[in-house]
Amino acid sequence: MARQNMVYFRLKMVCFRLKMCSYAKANMNPRASAQVFLDQHTLFPGSIITGKVMLKNPFDSILVKKVRISVHGKETIKGFLNGRCLEFLNEEIESWEAEEGKPKNLRAPVCTASFSYKLPEKLPPSYNSNTAKIKYFVKVTVDCVDLKTVKNKECFTVMMGNQLRLNPLDDRSLKLHLSSTMLFNNQWLAHVICLQNDSPHTIHTIHLTISRITTIHLCQNDDCLNSNQPNPPCKKTNKTVFLAGTPIKFKVKPGESKAEKMVSEVLDERIYPTFTGRMVSCSYKLILSVYRTKFLLVAPVIFEVEMQGFDRAPRWISQWKLLEEMAGLGLEERRKHGDAKEEGDKDLIEFD
Repeated sequence: MARQNMVYFRLKMVCFRLKMCSYAKANMNPRASAQVFLDQHTLFPGSIITGKVMLKNPFDSILVKKVRISVHGKETIKGFLNGRCLEFLNEEIESWEAEEGKPKNLRAPVCTASFSYKLPEKLPPSYNSNTAKIKYFVKVTVDCVDLKTVKNKECFTVMMGNQLRLNPLDDRSLKLHLSSTMLFNNQWLAHVICLQNDSPHTIHTIHLTISRITTIHLCQNDDCLNSNQPNPPCKKTNKTVFLAGTPIKFKVKPGESKAEKMVSEVLDERIYPTFTGRMVSCSYKLILSVYRTKFLLVAPVIFEVEMQGFDRAPRWISQWKLLEEMAGLGLEERRKHGDAKEEGDKDLIEFD
């Protein structure tokens, strides 16, 4: 025990000496540094990004040849493609270059410069999963004489704007009436289900399963990636992540209809908005397993519904009276209000 304590003490002293040496070396060899400060770190497509760049000069003076401030957006596929990266946004915000090769002599210990830039109207949101990543950042590059190029960057988050949201009364239906189905960033699920049973069987339970699907392109042809086609003709692969699954007792007798408003439990995974990028896209799928008996061992009837993901809850989500009124209406009443399908429609649950 004493020997182990002695070894531990010696290792601790070696680490301390190395730390002091590195600190002394840094003080003996100071370097110029640059920092980026953003006024806002959460932005939307089409919004204006503002901030400032600060250059710290530890010397009496430095000669600057060029200063460049730029904004970048990158899609990165992780793992099996060795971190393949596509830079879909690379715009110069501010730039200064010495005239006639004469660098500018900076004597002030701190120099600052402000910048402003309007983001494009169409951008994919920030995204981070096990297979893909989309990130945005502002980068500053300072070229000096007789010094290493000074670089630094500051990341920011792009979220979807309100103009991309759906009408809350839009139907999301596939062989059943499923309205207002969505996920949003505080990791809650809200939906309104209106189910009409035209079969001779009694529905006892509905099991909801939610999955996030990340689609990435495996194409090695840059011409395909640079094409403006919404669905490039290349090989794709999907990565599905299970988010939540919960059984709901939802008894509907033959010939009856039932509507119910539900808000599910908090999900473990972060909810990203639904989007389609050049290399990466994100979507959600809701699988409803409808059981016709009280025993879950009997094979259910399965339906798949596409869901919309949002980065934050829309304004109307706080108006629960609207959802409660909608959930309290029967199918016949909803038809009068124009919120349901007509009798001849096939978007209802049918059993073979």
